[in-house]
Amino acid sequence: MPHSPSKSPRACLRGQEIDLSLLREPHGADKKSRLHHGFKEAAPDIEAGVCPNHTAPTATSYPGMEIRFIQKQMPILSEGFVVHLEVFRQDEFQNDGIFNQTYRDAIVADCERFLQAPQAAMLFHAAFVQGITNFSSTAPHGN
Repeated sequence: MPHSPSKSPRACLRGQEIDLSLLREPHGADKKSRLHHGFKEAAPDIEAGVCPNHTAPTATSYPGMEIRFIQKQMPILSEGFVVHLEVFRQDEFQNDGIFNQTYRDAIVADCERFLQAPQAAMLFHAAFVQGITNFSSTAPHGN
């Protein structure tokens, strides 16, 4: 069922619908602000932000934003507190968790970029809690 404009963002946050126009372009900044406001109604003391899709035209900031979320290869922003939610995968596609030296070097370089940015934090994906499968059906690989 498509999202009804009459429903509040807070109603959407309770899991009543999943495919919402509120979560899609166009007008991403306004929609992120509405979603953020709905979250703040439910949890006013928790700082929050909404991450844009890395291919979306919407910027990482919007009215009311408190945390700037980024993902994939988006640059570390110089303003605000930045949290990188989804690092760019550096393992072999369809062989999750297999890293050659080039991939390991790229991961270290990514970590060093974040160490140099005191306003930023990075979250890693954990293959063992993501339920990843792959072409070889042997993943995740713990190395």
